[in-house]
Amino acid sequence: MLNLEKCIWRIDFNEYEQHINPLDTWSEITPKSFREPHYHSWSDNERYSTSSALPKKLLIARPLPERIRQFQAAFRWFCGEVKIAQPPSRMLILPQRTKLL
Repeated sequence: MLNLEKCIWRIDFNEYEQHINPLDTWSEITPKSFREPHYHSWSDNERYSTSSALPKKLLIARPLPERIRQFQAAFRWFCGEVKIAQPPSRMLILPQRTKLL
């Protein structure tokens, strides 16, 4: 996993943190506000980039599909969305967390 200052796609797998989408996107992005695991995609946030810089933050998010309730499932879904090859068994083994990042 990468933990970089700037990114173009992100999953926030935290069901307690509230996310509020920017006011100027409310006509096109639903829900406007939610408190569940969600993702920030490049297609939604590309508008905040310039020809020479990535956006400082990914402001727009959408809830993960309802069928996804565990982080491993969210990670597999993410890999599929961004075209990252997965093992044929689809059994991704994530490293144990040894420190809080």
